[in-house]
Amino acid sequence: MTEPRRHLSDDLLRGFAVGTASEGARLAIACHMALCRACQEGTATHEAALDSLLAARQPAHASPSHSRSRLLADLAALPDMPAQSAASALSPSAALPADMPQLPPALSKLLLSRGSVTWQTLLPGIRAIDLGIPSVWRARLMRFSPGLKIPNHDHGGPEHTVVFSGGLVDAGGHLGRGDATTMFPGDRHAQRTDGDEPCVALIINEAPAQPLTISGRFLQWLTRG
Repeated sequence: MTEPRRHLSDDLLRGFAVGTASEGARLAIACHMALCRACQEGTATHEAALDSLLAARQPAHASPSHSRSRLLADLAALPDMPAQSAASALSPSAALPADMPQLPPALSKLLLSRGSVTWQTLLPGIRAIDLGIPSVWRARLMRFSPGLKIPNHDHGGPEHTVVFSGGLVDAGGHLGRGDATTMFPGDRHAQRTDGDEPCVALIINEAPAQPLTISGRFLQWLTRG
């Protein structure tokens, strides 16, 4: 597997390691790290530093247990939001849509815990599955048709994107499978899908996007996003 070329920031990885990342960021980081060995190692380093700090405050017989293997186990177990009742727990009959690419364990677990999983058409060329994370403004798995253009926009809060198939292109370059980026207020960009394959990506907006064009505002209204 080709390693991702675009990564989430070291500050976000550190927040994941020490437990201060938001729920939305935590899911995006888990999905990216499941496909990125370099960020697994980087986050494990932050965890080891935290272990060392905690060990200095613990009795001599205490032994911290953080490691890369524990990190990988955590990635498979995430997320624990939203809270699931016994009735909505993962069932043997749960299945993802046939056209879904291979997803990281944390995202597959979240989708399957919701029972029947189907794409919702927002408008021609854009389909979505709402992930129902209440602490963020919007968290969706998106499917963009080839040739789709996303108009220039700003961001009211952090926007985390992780690509699972196909590609997205913006001023920062190409996002392919496993690549991730976070945009902040003041980071303006337009995007388009790249190649002949639909682009499937996790997009988490911690606050509403801010369209900068008339077409963008109309698109936001149409997609309720």
